[in-house]
Amino acid sequence: MNQIEYKAMHVDSAPFPDQKPGTSGLRKRVPVFQQARYIENFIQAIINATGSLRGRTLVLGGDGRFYNRKAIQRILPVLAANGVGRVLVGRGGLMSTPAASCVIRKHDCAGGIILSASHRQAETWTTSSPFQRRSSTSIAPHTRSSAKWPSR
Repeated sequence: MNQIEYKAMHVDSAPFPDQKPGTSGLRKRVPVFQQARYIENFIQAIINATGSLRGRTLVLGGDGRFYNRKAIQRILPVLAANGVGRVLVGRGGLMSTPAASCVIRKHDCAGGIILSASHRQAETWTTSSPFQRRSSTSIAPHTRSSAKWPSR
C-alpha cells in the first residue's frame, strides 16, 4: 500500500458560481474541471456539507476517461488535509459506480466520490458524491470559507 504524507495548510477560497450540482453530480466540460482550484473547491464543499470525515474511509475512482487520474491526484490531498483516514482508490484510478457501491458497503465506508463521463451531454465529465450510503445526495456549493489544502 502506498502512503504519502501531506502537511495541511489553509487557503482562502471563493466559490465558483457554476458549481451547482444536481442529483447526478456536477456536470461540466473537462476544461472547466481543469481550472485552478476548481476540483479542490468542489471537494472541500462536499466535505463541508457532509460534516466531519476525520478518520473515516472513503472510496474514490472513475471510469478511466480523460483527466480521471489527474483529478484523483488533485482530490487526494484535499481529503488528506481534512483528516480523512483512508481512501480506497481503484487500481489506476479505475472503479465503476457499481464497484464503488459494493466497496462502500463491504468496507463500511463513509461514502465515495465517483468520476465519470456524463451520458446526457456530449464531452462533459461528472463528479458525483454518494455520501449517504444507501442513496446519492446533491451537495450545494459552499460560500466563502477557509479551505484546508495540503502543501508538500
